Amino acid sequence: MELNLNEDADCTFKNNNNNIIMNLIKFIPLALAAALLAGCASNHCACHSRHISKEAASQIALASVPGAAIKSAELEKEHGHLQWSFDLTTPQTNQVTEVNVDAITGKILSTQAESASDENREAKSEKDSDKD
Repeated sequence: MELNLNEDADCTFKNNNNNIIMNLIKFIPLALAAALLAGCASNHCACHSRHISKEAASQIALASVPGAAIKSAELEKEHGHLQWSFDLTTPQTNQVTEVNVDAITGKILSTQAESASDENREAKSEKDSDKD
């Protein structure tokens, strides 16, 4: 492809194969794919803005702890994973079970029983990190 300037300062493109439109059609999907991949690499959350809903994730978490109720829930990025974090309580214990559900796949990432003192320590740690 050549760029020719004629005497009237009019810019024209000359394509030896007369396939300029076909070349553009071939290039556009590649450019779009590259842009999408660049966005995924730079921002995991933006790339996966279609995460599973809080309701869907809560059903997954509740199924893992029979008889539990949701005390709190939040969407967070932890160790490079976008996840739903649920604190579940059961009526017969004073224990809280933290269940982390991958916000993209719906897979349970971890389940951990926490005592009231563990909960207080975690809340204090989060409060202190929010000050920074």
